[in-house]
Amino acid sequence: MAVCILTSSYPRFSGDYAGVFVAELARELVKIGTEVVILAPRAPGLDAFEILDGVRVYRFSYFWPRQCELLAYGQGIPSNLKRNPLLYLLLPFFLVGQLRALKRLVRQEKIRLINAHWMVTQGLVAAWLRKRENIRFVLTIHSAALQALVRFPFGSVVADWIVRHANYIFCVSSAHALLLQNFVGRKIPIDVLPMGVDLTRFDISRWPQIVARRCFGIGEGRVLMFLGRLEEIKGVHLLIEAVRSIPDFHNGKAFLYIAGDGQERSSLEGLVSQYQLEKGVRFLGTISREDVPVLLATADVVCVPSIVQRDGVVEGMPVVVLEALAMGKVLIASRVGGIPDLIQDGVNGFLVEPGNSRDLVSKIKMALGLRNEIAPVCEAARRTAEKFSLESVAQRYAEVFHSLQVTS
Repeated sequence: MAVCILTSSYPRFSGDYAGVFVAELARELVKIGTEVVILAPRAPGLDAFEILDGVRVYRFSYFWPRQCELLAYGQGIPSNLKRNPLLYLLLPFFLVGQLRALKRLVRQEKIRLINAHWMVTQGLVAAWLRKRENIRFVLTIHSAALQALVRFPFGSVVADWIVRHANYIFCVSSAHALLLQNFVGRKIPIDVLPMGVDLTRFDISRWPQIVARRCFGIGEGRVLMFLGRLEEIKGVHLLIEAVRSIPDFHNGKAFLYIAGDGQERSSLEGLVSQYQLEKGVRFLGTISREDVPVLLATADVVCVPSIVQRDGVVEGMPVVVLEALAMGKVLIASRVGGIPDLIQDGVNGFLVEPGNSRDLVSKIKMALGLRNEIAPVCEAARRTAEKFSLESVAQRYAEVFHSLQVTS
């Protein structure tokens, strides 16, 4: 009996980052014998049905003409809404279109269990449909939708209603699990579990650093790497300000490579120019998903300098954290969201206080200066990643799915 994974984001083409962690989970579930179908939104140029890596993917329409279906994908729904507030007008249509498509799919595929990723709109739709169709509902909480509800009038009522209808709840970080419980004002059974990392792909032994650097035209010198969307919450501006005060980034001994794209790119490039850092800071643009392990192999240190936004929003669990750990890289990351769940400062990586430039500068200098002393940290990083392999995470999901289907 098929499990429907309900999501607002799923890769549109090979190498697409949209909902890639959902796709990796779905593929691994299929690999271990769980029948999975995906329901995700359409976008211009996408078919209503396709099979991707053995997974049946249905995409629902929610507006006409199709060229206006621009709410999802790209940098994600929250970023799209921030960039173009007119897209808020599409939200009711998105909600209704998703609900209608899910009802059809439940009957067509004889689905008895839904795994909804993000609380809204997916959790809301699955909760509403649960009793009406006699199905089971597993909720996976990522940070963006939960934090949107926190800022929404009567959001606590909506959140409480959704979790009361869920048969089981996963959350990607303990920080957001606690946020949810405080928000609804009661204890909730929550299984804290990151989305997992594919250890077969993120294996440093496959990519010696000197070979990986040739692939990207990276020469000698210490390499500090950032990989992710170029948005305010990622804190890349603080990273640029930090390397400004480190002489090695001016004299050719160290380089900061920034991989990714987003609405902050032009302002970040302006910051590099303002600080006269063109020699030490380089933008790589969007890197294909297939090339991410190779890119990480080029780095000596990977930095995830996430911040707490002015509205209080923080990240859940950036996927690059587990990927860098799996590659055995020295990781410097902010003490926000789910990152402290994985990183023990000085043991398998290094934590900095979010927004603290002085702390960031100190840790970068220290990490780039490490040589022989770094081996135990790298080994501990790899051991941490092994605990959260994609295979083990998918196995946990499959166990929950099976237990709920048996009792249905």
